[in-house]
Amino acid sequence: MAEIDRLKVLDPLKVLAGAALGAAVGIAAGAAARGGAEGSAGTGQAGATPPPAPAPSAQERAAAAAGGAAAYAIAQSAATELARRTCRPRHDLAVVLGSGWQEAVAGLGEDPVDLPADELPGFARTTVAGHTGVVRSVTVDGRNVLLLLGRAHLYEGHTPSVVAHPVRTAIAAGVGTVVLTNAAGGIRRDYAVGQPVLIADHLNLTGASPLAGAPPPADMPSRFVDLSSAWDPKLRALAREAEPSLAEGVYAGLLGPQYETPAEIALLRTLGADLVGMSTVIEAIAARHLGAALLGIALVTNAAAGVLEAPLDHAEVLAAGKAAAPALARLLAAVVERALATV
Repeated sequence: MAEIDRLKVLDPLKVLAGAALGAAVGIAAGAAARGGAEGSAGTGQAGATPPPAPAPSAQERAAAAAGGAAAYAIAQSAATELARRTCRPRHDLAVVLGSGWQEAVAGLGEDPVDLPADELPGFARTTVAGHTGVVRSVTVDGRNVLLLLGRAHLYEGHTPSVVAHPVRTAIAAGVGTVVLTNAAGGIRRDYAVGQPVLIADHLNLTGASPLAGAPPPADMPSRFVDLSSAWDPKLRALAREAEPSLAEGVYAGLLGPQYETPAEIALLRTLGADLVGMSTVIEAIAARHLGAALLGIALVTNAAAGVLEAPLDHAEVLAAGKAAAPALARLLAAVVERALATV
């Protein structure tokens, strides 16, 4: 499988739970210590970037990891800090860039403001090649777009709440549409390496959920979220307007980080999967829980195990993304433009 996206399913540790309780109380004070973000964000101008805030505290990182009410509070704190640092009080759309997708957004939008992701409360430091760990704010047709260059994975040892945190932060920042991209292994034999495929549905086989554990706060939607139409049909139709040849498929999200065996791919094919990877499904659940419209695009970076007689490695994933970058850049630009018209 291709996208290097995974985590051990770790129950929130008791020590984190204690820290999270304290963080839920102290987050507002932490945001104030960062310099009154809301007061400085009203100009909407991204000229002189304000100075970095103090590094996120261990208390804040514990809150993001443990889930429950503290996780949503730390997402709001991160959104406030994002507004302060970018001088943009809200964003309209977010794109999460998976393995092989980073170069596709090099020219997307105007007036970019780049922030190291781990300078924002609750964000994890990435450890995976091809994930730069940068949060970029740009303007597209006068609208603010958030580009998340890289993601956290379950297989890096992060909890589902940490994996979901960037998407929750984006939605707290005003985002109503989330585009999730990834690199994937092609299970269907007619998929070609370098081909983008729309995600029509998914199989969450990670054994994890960002909604498990402590319930969301009372003012948040119920954790029993309906996923029957998780991947927005209208957004998929807009993507096909931009590129009529786009295929659709079912994405299977696994824990990783090891690639699958041929027997596992045969099982996934029997279950109805067309694509396989190690990310995306946790973020998708979190986005739909908070009511965001969701579009997914997988880049086929290799044939899944057993489809071809060839070994698999992550360098192949990155090379396929680099080769496909010009076409992906055109596709993403067209999709973002159309999606913004609906926001």
